[in-house]
Amino acid sequence: MHSRARPTRDPTSSRARPVSMAFSSFEHNLSESNNRGDPDLNRRSTIIVEGDPDLNRRSTIIVEGTQTASTEIDPEFAYPDGNIELQASTHIFQVHEFQLAKFVKLAELIRQARDRGEVTSGPERRVKVSIQCTGRLRSKDIRHTLQVIYSSFVSGRVPPTFDAVALISTLRVATLYQNPDLREFAISQLQSKFVISPTYRIALSDELFIPDWEAPDLREFAISQLQSKFVISPTYRIALSDELFIPDWEAPAFTELCRRPEPISEKEASILGIARTVQVARLREAEQRHQYTSLIDQAIKDPFLSSDGTLKKDKLQAAAEQTLKHSSLPACDCRAQVDGRNEENSTYTWPWGAESNYNRRNSSAYGSSTQRNAPESLSVIPCRVHQLAPPIASESRALYKHLSGALGRLATLKRTVSTNMRGLPGSDKEYSVEKEIKQANWVRKVERL
Repeated sequence: MHSRARPTRDPTSSRARPVSMAFSSFEHNLSESNNRGDPDLNRRSTIIVEGDPDLNRRSTIIVEGTQTASTEIDPEFAYPDGNIELQASTHIFQVHEFQLAKFVKLAELIRQARDRGEVTSGPERRVKVSIQCTGRLRSKDIRHTLQVIYSSFVSGRVPPTFDAVALISTLRVATLYQNPDLREFAISQLQSKFVISPTYRIALSDELFIPDWEAPDLREFAISQLQSKFVISPTYRIALSDELFIPDWEAPAFTELCRRPEPISEKEASILGIARTVQVARLREAEQRHQYTSLIDQAIKDPFLSSDGTLKKDKLQAAAEQTLKHSSLPACDCRAQVDGRNEENSTYTWPWGAESNYNRRNSSAYGSSTQRNAPESLSVIPCRVHQLAPPIASESRALYKHLSGALGRLATLKRTVSTNMRGLPGSDKEYSVEKEIKQANWVRKVERL
């Protein structure tokens, strides 16, 4: 894809391209924060970002000097030996001409003022130069620029640290009044020490003509907007990466394509090409196999099954027997009763019962007749324990049989799956589709410096 050549323009032209409306408001917020004397500003790494929800509602460009106000001399720049009186809006700076000599347009303004005899009335006879603060230029920009150029960074020593607001002001003044060295210094400091959002860099490029910032920032801005505001299918992200070289998109897109349940369509295959379609199909099969074996492994995580799927019958039997030892049963009080009799002496207890009452009325020991009575019919009256025990035992045997059968079927399934999938891609527990894509040579990688 060929980049369109950008026409050359004068950065000081009054007909510069329109600037993002978020630009002036955001910089105004930075300036207010700086003017309030934020104690943490010099200690933290300033990150210029967007995100102020009020940006679109506060987009008025401030123009200074539209109202009449008394002027004041800036105490920081009131040098007694300064031979230039620089007025910006209501602020006066008494500075040295040699500090302004590298500004081509300021030097021309000084020459014109001197030729016109515009000097102060005092004995210092300072040349009076007026700067119109209109548009985005404000008096604070002049003050910040003077702070930078009076810091002696041009001497070759390590430059002092400036905040982002001061550097942007310096860049603005150096661009408008043509000081190339100072302009390059401000740009390099902003690039190396601050993280500036793509939108704000584009706005600065629009105002101050920094073409090196604009092309990559527009690309980065477009990519970030696509990622954050739109849901793009993995195949289309791969197609965009093929066309526009966006390697950051490829690995996540291929991972999503390999994991989704829907099959690859004919149109998607035509986008991917034969080679990549085959590779994706291979990874999809391996991923589905890995998911299937993982479900099987989770299903057999049972104390009565070994890792290879063998049923531990002895352990299951021992567990079943152990449940009978956990609680003590009450004493049995089952009894037998002679059918058809209601006498108290007609009730018999079991040999293990606590009492035994017998009817001896017909006993021969008491001179009874030698004729024997007919056999008596007995009925059993079970205790509460023996009433509940039979159904519980029956249910327990049925449950044990059901559990044993279910575990046996799981064991068979595990052994069958392990045998059929042994050695196939995806059957390994350590398998990962992310790892496979990371190692694939057919996926573009992000080059890290």
